[in-house]
Amino acid sequence: MTVGVLDRPWLFAVGLVVVMCCGVIDIGTAVAELNRKDRAALLLSTQLQFNSDNIPLIPVGIVEGADEVRFSVKSGLVVLPDGVGGSEIELPGPGQFTVHIEGGIPAQVQYFPVVANLPAADIDAVRQVMKRWEERYFKVQLVELGSVFGFYGRVLDSRTVLVAINKPESAFEKAEEVARTLAGAYADADIGVHAELAQPQRGTVVLTNGTVTIRNPNLLEIRSVSGDPVIIKNVEFGRGFAWHGKEDRSYRGDLVLAVGRSGNTAVVNINPAETILKGLVPSEIYITSPPEALKAQAIVARGELLSKIGHRHLADPFFVCADVHCQVYKGIGKEDPRSNAAVDATKGRLLFHGTTLVDAYYSANCGGHTENNEDVWATKPKPPLRGILDNKVANTDFGRIDDTNIHGFVDNPPRAYCAQATLGSANFRWTVTKTAEQLAESLAKIKAVGLVTDIIVLQRGVSGRAKKVEVRGANDTVILAPELQIRQALGGLKSSMFVVEKRPGPTPAEAQFVFRGGGFGHGVGMCQTGAIGAAEAGLTHEAILRHYYQGTELQTIY
Repeated sequence: MTVGVLDRPWLFAVGLVVVMCCGVIDIGTAVAELNRKDRAALLLSTQLQFNSDNIPLIPVGIVEGADEVRFSVKSGLVVLPDGVGGSEIELPGPGQFTVHIEGGIPAQVQYFPVVANLPAADIDAVRQVMKRWEERYFKVQLVELGSVFGFYGRVLDSRTVLVAINKPESAFEKAEEVARTLAGAYADADIGVHAELAQPQRGTVVLTNGTVTIRNPNLLEIRSVSGDPVIIKNVEFGRGFAWHGKEDRSYRGDLVLAVGRSGNTAVVNINPAETILKGLVPSEIYITSPPEALKAQAIVARGELLSKIGHRHLADPFFVCADVHCQVYKGIGKEDPRSNAAVDATKGRLLFHGTTLVDAYYSANCGGHTENNEDVWATKPKPPLRGILDNKVANTDFGRIDDTNIHGFVDNPPRAYCAQATLGSANFRWTVTKTAEQLAESLAKIKAVGLVTDIIVLQRGVSGRAKKVEVRGANDTVILAPELQIRQALGGLKSSMFVVEKRPGPTPAEAQFVFRGGGFGHGVGMCQTGAIGAAEAGLTHEAILRHYYQGTELQTIY
């Protein structure tokens, strides 16, 4: 181990005010302001910590941007204002609690247009790209993302370097617009935005059960008295997607009530990585999947969890979120003995390409062909993330899908693991019809083009997924990219692997656009439905992972 073992490093002494009925008890008012700042700063940092078994502790954001959060616990609540070894306040159970932020001030975030995303180890490439943009009279800066940590002599380095235009914007949309303009002017420009915390959020966390009220600056840790679950009410999920909703969810381990980026309430669940995985794996794949598919899912989910540290949510008080932006984590309510067994059987196992931890991306259904990473995101090509046919037999007709063969691939696809699987194969092929008026409404969130008159795919990735689309309207034209924006702007398509046909209607508004497509999700890395089909065909989890992440090997790091 190259990192010290700290169970709860973010908990330092802070001032606390407990209001009980009409009395006020002031605890620790002489504590230095520096400690308060250190404590909040550690929660916002990307420093990885470990428990006493040397397993990484992962702070997961389970609630963010809420005005108020309600939760309950049977055995009662322990409030630890100063962390382990400090003062404790026990509120007897069963109890109902609410938490909100008083005087919340949002974080000040600067957004930088990103023109390149490079491996940190490729110093020459970084210098060349930086020089090229400076010769174009742009002032650029380098931003290092990711983390470096060690396990028993094994160093895991997930760092990348962003080349960003050194002219920050106050809004994400404005920085993205600049990045798109640059990408249109320079063929070598990526489209990306880097969010950098200029001033952290702050406020007072107010926790109450109706009788006792506790106020604490910036954050407050809680846990149940006897280790039973804390039930969070109305947890929001799927924001921005068709399945958006709210539900009650149960969590074990420590919870941190904090001021979120928006100045509102955030709730963070902190657990060892293996515990997080037991709530994550059954949230991401059918629990009735074959055991070998569940093991493959556990390994790639572990890799995704660790490789994303320091890359996402840099202005939030957690490493990863609990939704599809990172990985879906629903707490202990989704745990199942079958997926728990898969996590336990693969404990500490990760995929490596040489000495590099693999970004083990995965999606629900690849539609018969996975996608290159650079055709979906603003990143450089990665050898383990090459688009391949989802079959053990090569087919030279569809080694690359483009405008010459996309219709044949969609309408008469070759055999594929994800088409043969008994679970999830319904997403292998699909048809969706949108009217010109419906498309105009969904596009208006990006640009008001009027009634849509034509849709033209300008560029496709190796799998045939559209990565740049021109949409013409009665009033204007818009270019859509990358893959996720295409799907969302065209009314929430399952994937960007599609062909589109226009059919006239009684009026221009009723003209129809028929999308025939394949797959569900971005298509990079492991196809989850394909993993199920491959396992049903007799492949082991090792063979499944070799298929989707070619040139990789499994290693146990803890």
